[in-house]
Amino acid sequence: MADEQALTATLEQSILENRRCLAALEVEQQQVIAKQRWAASQAKRCQSGIVWAETKQRYRHKLDQQGLRLVLLICGPFAAVLLPFSFMVAVLGDIPLGIVAGIGSGVASVLSYKLTLCGSDAQTNRRIYEYRELRSAALASAPERVAALEAVQVAILGIQTKLVPLEKQLAECRRQEDERRKENAFDTVATRLYNARWRELRGVDFETFIAQVFQNLGYAVEGTPVSGDQGVDLIVIAGELRIAVQVKGYYNSVSNSAIQEVVAGMRFHSCVATCVVTNSRFTKSALELAASNDCLCIEEANFEDFVFGRLVRNT
Repeated sequence: MADEQALTATLEQSILENRRCLAALEVEQQQVIAKQRWAASQAKRCQSGIVWAETKQRYRHKLDQQGLRLVLLICGPFAAVLLPFSFMVAVLGDIPLGIVAGIGSGVASVLSYKLTLCGSDAQTNRRIYEYRELRSAALASAPERVAALEAVQVAILGIQTKLVPLEKQLAECRRQEDERRKENAFDTVATRLYNARWRELRGVDFETFIAQVFQNLGYAVEGTPVSGDQGVDLIVIAGELRIAVQVKGYYNSVSNSAIQEVVAGMRFHSCVATCVVTNSRFTKSALELAASNDCLCIEEANFEDFVFGRLVRNT
């Protein structure tokens, strides 16, 4: 018993440690996945920055070729200011509102020009170079992160594979411990029953005692009426089987009549088997009649085996 408890404790500790490792690996897996997503997002942002910088550079070159960049720089803000101002004054006749709208449009025009068309090729090329370096670093780290993720997943699978037999073994150990506890509980009750003064019991007291023995053996027990029981004192139920039992608390030997009565009462109570229990003994004639009718006889000689569940009926 101590060895079983030690084994159970060892299995529980091993399972706990493996589950902790599994939880740590799952956290590490999420971290690697998050880094992968960040690297992919970084590469995408850098690519977008490269496309945007190259697009601005192309537009600047076109404007420079046509000599329009300086014209836009000088005339664009004034046009942006005057057009909203003129519209507000002409349509709404509201000069302050026209001034505010014109100034806002001018500022927006200047900022738009600054962000899209202003700047030198050296600045743009430097920015493109920085974007490309960042993108290359993000893409270069991708295989390493994929390998790290695969290693973590392999480790997780290994621990999960290890946990399955450990958990099965633990479940089996606990099942055996439960059975052992049930056996110990059964033996405790059986010992108490056998050590009781069962040889001295008579009548209803002995019937109650025998019912307790059958219940400790795992059977369901039904009583019969005190009068008109048709020779059956107890009905013992084993699954779907019903067994007619006559109980004889006697000092003298039990004769044929007990066997005859229980066999006759078997069909009346819809039973399929019979048994006679006594704290005395049976006559030779009674045993012969019981054998011919397949009736189980329990007497003082085999009473201990009956109480401790060791009684085997040969049919």
